[in-house]
Amino acid sequence: LLALYSEGLEPQLMLLRSLVDVEGEAGAVGGAPHRMTGGVRVLMLLICSGFNACLLNVANFMVTSYTSPVTLQVLGNVKSCLSIAVSVAIFGNPLSVEQGMGVF
Repeated sequence: LLALYSEGLEPQLMLLRSLVDVEGEAGAVGGAPHRMTGGVRVLMLLICSGFNACLLNVANFMVTSYTSPVTLQVLGNVKSCLSIAVSVAIFGNPLSVEQGMGVF
């Protein structure tokens, strides 16, 4: 409901249009029949994504309950630094001195 309120109806309509493929020629009169194209796959991906987000929240709350919010913030900063370092090491992304000093 929050997405509907903040973004309007357009994103939901785009998702529905991606699930339904219109058959028939362009400009056909009377409306063409609709059939699902990959609808089950898209819905399964949405469900898996929602389940993954739920598990992430549960893990976040568990780490916070076992440690402290400050520890969680420090771990988040370490994760950011490590992801940038891995990106530079694996993908060869350029990193200037100023960027490196700002990260670390």
